[in-house]
Amino acid sequence: MKHTITMFLASLLLFLCLFYYWQKEIEFQKQLNGVEMRLFIERKQDKNETVRTITNMEGVAKVEEIATAEIIKMLKDNIDEEITLEEIVLPYVLSVHPSNKGEEDLKNLALNLTKVNGVIDVLYGQEAVVDMWRETRGVRVGVATANMFLLFIFILSLSFYVNSLPEMRHSRVFLLHGRNLTSLRIKVIFRAILFSMVVSLLSVGITYFAYLYVSKPQNGVFLPKHWVYSFILAMMFAGLLTGSSKRFPISK
Repeated sequence: MKHTITMFLASLLLFLCLFYYWQKEIEFQKQLNGVEMRLFIERKQDKNETVRTITNMEGVAKVEEIATAEIIKMLKDNIDEEITLEEIVLPYVLSVHPSNKGEEDLKNLALNLTKVNGVIDVLYGQEAVVDMWRETRGVRVGVATANMFLLFIFILSLSFYVNSLPEMRHSRVFLLHGRNLTSLRIKVIFRAILFSMVVSLLSVGITYFAYLYVSKPQNGVFLPKHWVYSFILAMMFAGLLTGSSKRFPISK
């Protein structure tokens, strides 16, 4: 019984780690989708040529012009002092949406954009992007390490469970009643796979209903179906390997 409980807890925690990782990945992708570069162009006559050059650059998905009204609003929001906007020569601002949003990709793209004729400055929140990627890498490494440990505990507990099966402990009795080792092994493998599937289904179900109870999402969907299927299949495959790797305590 204790091996069953340990196996269930390991499976539950493993799926909770995957659920946590999925939630963090959603947040990360939303943040990545919001990353854009602001290009400042000094002269109006440089704008059209600059836009054409940037649009054809590798790594650029879309280029948009920021309206003057939005620039004025940004200045008012970020400058505390009372200023007369008529006295300021406003630059032309472009919004560049990069297609590749890796840390190095953004850095290289920003460097290339500064070399374009007419561009006087490029801003994209480099420090925020670096911090975002650092946090994401930490989450990925942490979750991967926890998952490997929990999977090890799951397989170890399943191994102890298989060893406690009557087929394993009394295989000589089965042989004396005309049963062969092949049929015994198939029975043990089947029970290990079935038990792994039941435990993984319980883990998914408990996590799902707990999420519905705590968060009360509108659509009721919290995880892509292929994640659930992959998790259950992985647990069943672990049962297959564990059951098939066991040796009976007698020879044929």
